[in-house]
Amino acid sequence: QFSGRSLGSAQLRQLLRDIDAALFAEAPGTDAATLDLPALEHLLGRLGAILNGAPARHAWARVETPDLRLLIEELAVQLEALAIRLRALDDAGRGLESCARRAHEAAAFMPDFLQPDSSGSQAGEQTDGQADGQADTQDAPGDGATVRWLERRSRSFSLHLSPLDIAPAFAAQLGSGPRAAVFTSATLAAAGRFEHFTRRLGLEPVDSCILPAPYDYERNALLYLPPDMPPPSDRDFDRALVAAALPVLQASAGRAFMLFTSHAALRRTAERLQQNDDFHWLVQGSAGHAELLTAFRDTPRAVLLGTASFWQGVDVAGEALSCVIIDKLPFAPPDDPLLAARIARARAAGEEPFRSIQLPEAIVTLKQGAGRLIRGPADRGVLMIADPRLTRGYGRQFVDSLPPMRRTRELAEVQQFFAAAPASPPVDATQQATP
Repeated sequence: QFSGRSLGSAQLRQLLRDIDAALFAEAPGTDAATLDLPALEHLLGRLGAILNGAPARHAWARVETPDLRLLIEELAVQLEALAIRLRALDDAGRGLESCARRAHEAAAFMPDFLQPDSSGSQAGEQTDGQADGQADTQDAPGDGATVRWLERRSRSFSLHLSPLDIAPAFAAQLGSGPRAAVFTSATLAAAGRFEHFTRRLGLEPVDSCILPAPYDYERNALLYLPPDMPPPSDRDFDRALVAAALPVLQASAGRAFMLFTSHAALRRTAERLQQNDDFHWLVQGSAGHAELLTAFRDTPRAVLLGTASFWQGVDVAGEALSCVIIDKLPFAPPDDPLLAARIARARAAGEEPFRSIQLPEAIVTLKQGAGRLIRGPADRGVLMIADPRLTRGYGRQFVDSLPPMRRTRELAEVQQFFAAAPASPPVDATQQATP
C-alpha cells in the first residue's frame, strides 16, 4: 500500500465537497456551474453502477470492458479540465489550489491505471474447496511488475496500482549507509523460519533468533481439535462447527471469540448460533469495532463473532476472554489479485507457491488469531481450531508453530480445564501483554 497508488470514488466525492466549501470561503462570487461538478458526480454514479456486480476484490482484467475504459478516460478528461478551471479562478486561495492539485493528480492516475499489467498474470477461477487455496495462473510477472486491481464496497469502489516486489522500495527507505535494523514480532516466524518475510523485503542475509514463549502455556492453555469434523468445503461444515462449538462455549460460560476466515462463513454461522439464547451474541457488522469490544468486556456470557479485524491488534486480557474458536485455516483466497501474481512469479522461478507463499502466510495469520487468547502471565484459556486439515501432513507445521500448549481431541478435557480452579502462578511485573 505504501509503495502503490490508488484512487477511489469516496476520495473523489470528498474532493467535490471540498471544492464547494472552498468556493464558498475563498471565491464566493464564482458561478459553481462553470465547474460542472454534477457531471463528475454523474460519471462516478455510472461507474459505480457498472462495478456493482463485480467481486469485492479482483484483478482489473477480470472486469474490464470497453465501456469501463471509456468511462474512466472520460473521468480523467473532466478531472483535468476541472483542475485547469480551478487554477484559472482569480480569487483562488490555498483551499482551491489544493483542490486543483488533487484533481490533476487524480486525472494523471487514470492513464497509468489503464495501461496493461506489467505482470501479465491472470488468476484462475477456483472454488473455496479446491486444493487448500492453490490457484492456476498464466504468464509469470517479471521484475518491476505492477498489478491493477479493483476493491468494491457496498457504496464505493477504488482502483489500485500495486507493485508486486516491494524489496527495492524498502531498500531505498533503509538507505545504504552503515546501520542496524531490528525486526521483532510475536508471530513472524512460520515453522521456525523467517524466509517468507525476509525474502519479500530483500533482507538477505540476516541474523535471526526465536526466543521462548514468555508465559506458561503448558499449564494455562489447551488446544482443542474437535474430532470427526468434515472438510471445510463440505456443506455440513457450518452445522458441524456449531455442534462442536456450543459445548465448548457452555464450558467456558461464553467469554469467547469466534474468528472466521470470511464474512460469508461468519454470517452463516451467526444465523445458526443466534437460535441459542444461552449466550449474548455480538456479531461483527452489527455495531462498530470499539462498541463490540466494550460490550464484550462488560457483558456476561458474551461471544463475539469476527473476521480479519479481530484476528490481530485486539487485546482483551484476563478472564473476559477465556476461549478462542477458529473455524478454518486462514489461507488467503487464491483469486486475490496480488496473491495470484505472486504465485505466478514463484512458479516461473521453479518454486512451489503453496509451500513458499500460501502456507507460511496462513501460519502467521493463524498465530495472530490464536494470540488473542493469552495476553498476560495469569491468563488461561482454550483454543479450538475446527479445521480437520490440521491432521494432514502440512497441518503439523501449523500446530508446531503455535505456543507450546497441551493438545486434546476430547471434549471432556476441555470441560475439566474450565471446571478446574486456576493455579496462582508467580507474576513477573516486567512481563507485558504480547503483541
